[in-house]
Amino acid sequence: MIKLLKLQVRDSQCLRICLGHEGNPCPEGIAEQVIQVGPGRPVGLLPSYAVPRDMVVEDDFHSIFEFPRITSREVQPFAAALHLLSRHVPEYLEWVQGVLRGVLVCRCDHSRTRSSSWMHAPGIVLVSWSADPVEVAEMLVHESSHQYFHLLSRLGKVDDGSDEGEYFSPAVQRSRPLSRILIGYHAFANVLLFYRALLRNGFTDDPHCRATETRLCHDVELLELPLRDNPALTQIGRDLTQPLMEQVRESRLFRVNA
Repeated sequence: MIKLLKLQVRDSQCLRICLGHEGNPCPEGIAEQVIQVGPGRPVGLLPSYAVPRDMVVEDDFHSIFEFPRITSREVQPFAAALHLLSRHVPEYLEWVQGVLRGVLVCRCDHSRTRSSSWMHAPGIVLVSWSADPVEVAEMLVHESSHQYFHLLSRLGKVDDGSDEGEYFSPAVQRSRPLSRILIGYHAFANVLLFYRALLRNGFTDDPHCRATETRLCHDVELLELPLRDNPALTQIGRDLTQPLMEQVRESRLFRVNA
């Protein structure tokens, strides 16, 4: 059985891991550096064997075709995404670095972007490679939101089960129970705030940011409707949604006009 035998902090930019068979010395030949990116508290870019197998095989859209070796080409957009957050949306750099420790990088068919979190692997997310640092930053913000949701969910349920209805989710184009609407709202509302911050801070004329903000504004409004003043939400559910709803409303006041 292969297991982690030694973990050594080498410097601020990489970790050195040794893998080997239990009871045997760690063969130096298979020691590997895990590249870390970002200012302050960096995030590691992980090989597929460093994460739970559930994350590797879980592919609802059947779009993943590769978990690439981490080279300078894979590193660049992730480093650029964290630099973008640091320069233009520092509150979301803190949001990301406060919870993420590792990113499993994948490649998807037809240039599709996708990301996911696994509740039982806190601090680790799957993110598809993209040459666009804005897209990468969006996925990091989205998955960090899920990470915070999962952490709070360990303290208790977000709803009491009394609302048995299902509500339309624009992201998956089907009806979902209230708890799934809440997790979607929490992620997409944060991504909406991220894009609105970009539009206010240097990306005013960026067509991708404008189009995405417009789409997310509509989607977030749909997701908010069944959550607003819903008595089925527990205190944890209300704590996850109410401050965010206020932030979305306040940010609308400062929305940059097209």
